[in-house]
Amino acid sequence: MDPIQLVSIGLIGVIGALVAGAIVRRGGSPVGKELDRRLTDRATPEDAPQVAGGLDKRREPGRFAELARKITKPLEGSEYARNQLAMKLAQAGYRGERAVAVFLATKLILAGLGFVGGWFLHRAIGSQPAKTHEVIAYVLMVGGFGFFLPQVWLGARASSRALKISNGLADSLDMIVVMVEAGLGLDAAIQRCADEIQIAHPEIADEWRLAARETQMGLTRGEALRKMAERTGVEEMSTLVAILTQAERFGTSIATALRVQADVMRTKRHQKAEEAAAKVAVKMIFPLVLFIFPTIFIVLAGPAAMRIGKAFGK
Repeated sequence: MDPIQLVSIGLIGVIGALVAGAIVRRGGSPVGKELDRRLTDRATPEDAPQVAGGLDKRREPGRFAELARKITKPLEGSEYARNQLAMKLAQAGYRGERAVAVFLATKLILAGLGFVGGWFLHRAIGSQPAKTHEVIAYVLMVGGFGFFLPQVWLGARASSRALKISNGLADSLDMIVVMVEAGLGLDAAIQRCADEIQIAHPEIADEWRLAARETQMGLTRGEALRKMAERTGVEEMSTLVAILTQAERFGTSIATALRVQADVMRTKRHQKAEEAAAKVAVKMIFPLVLFIFPTIFIVLAGPAAMRIGKAFGK
């Protein structure tokens, strides 16, 4: 058998084993499922996801998780690089302790699938008999695409989530201002706001709820909001943290500071919408030139060109 075929079969076997282990691990143990069910039944509807999620984090990692962590350890690099990747995953909405290992394992699996796919692609469209350098080129090209594809997807998802959080931040601040002016404390207002805007803006609601949980666990409000700004990657959130810190330090009205910040965020959102609308005319030039104008020329000049061709043909 060809050595390349042996390597391909081996990669398929390894990938199949990893996928099977992931499926088995995803099922969870019966004891853990029963505990999750009982705790979720006893919790309120608002706290049920947090109870189940907290229990899942306390479980001991299984064999597949440990194997994935050992395999992906060389890919993590330095502690700084690992922290940066964990922060990027948090900005995309993946805050689990195994998020880094799962993400890197996904990159390896897609790279392995890309290697196998590159070999099959060469068999389908490449020259025969197969040349070693061509096979290597196909395998590396498709495998590299599979390896870097999760990174591109992660960046796109983090940007999309940051945009959703930015769009919902002004509305959430308005709600917090109303509650604070009505006499509710800021921490309680944040928790109530997270419950109220869960349907309209689920991303910012989850972040507010997590910040409230961290405050209840002993973190200061400034530290919890600072962590929230790091998790979201939104510039407006960092500005909000600085404003709240200054308001608490100098004793100024928090409600007034929040109202001013909400107005500023809403103004920026309108300006971004106007900027995007102004760019539409420029962006439409390229599809017009590439697709619409050639079609118009064919319709208008086509009959004349056919007549001229017939005239010269005679």
